[in-house]
Amino acid sequence: MSVQFETVNFNDQVTLNANFDVYKGTHGTCDSIGRKIRASHFIASQGNGRRGRGIYFWGYVSPQYKNVARNYAYNWWQYSKDIGKYSAEANTNYCIIFVEITVDKKNIYDFNDTTNAERFQLGFVDWLEKVNWGEIAPSVNPKNPSGEDINILSTHYHDIYIKLIEEESGNQILLVKTSVQMPCNSVITKVLTKTLGFVTCYVVRDVSCISVEKTEFRRMV
Repeated sequence: MSVQFETVNFNDQVTLNANFDVYKGTHGTCDSIGRKIRASHFIASQGNGRRGRGIYFWGYVSPQYKNVARNYAYNWWQYSKDIGKYSAEANTNYCIIFVEITVDKKNIYDFNDTTNAERFQLGFVDWLEKVNWGEIAPSVNPKNPSGEDINILSTHYHDIYIKLIEEESGNQILLVKTSVQMPCNSVITKVLTKTLGFVTCYVVRDVSCISVEKTEFRRMV
């Protein structure tokens, strides 16, 4: 077994100005899905998560933190493999994709901003009190919702909320800056979660924002 890297760039060079922000992130998956992602430029990876629809990346800024974000992606792959998410795939070895995300500032929404976070939370509580949960998650137990039920409800309201922000601002939201819990499949990540709470996550809602820097994958030799 050996670790291999390859560099793949999908997007043309972007001419940046003061209106654009550039972010870096990692995405963990299995080798088979990683191949589909590289072939389709992430279209194969689009789906829904707890923070709404989009493609999820573990964010980092400093070169020193890059390996931490790489480990988050690896742990996510391991967690997903352990719960059988890749059971139908031919090659379940890990694949980690390193990307740059380039977005116009007007197309970014930051849930880590206190004002934005408070507005979202107030709206979410109001929505939960009014909506028929069973219409969103048919198997939900309102008195004791499961983790999956909570994910479905959260996904649904995040998408409603982002649509509202788009309508108010007149701008399409292409990148959501948020925080999520890291996968706790090692002693260290369990300690970090208890100590630090959630970590930076970027949810990309338009694949044209993504430039792949490299992929890391394991091969049998």
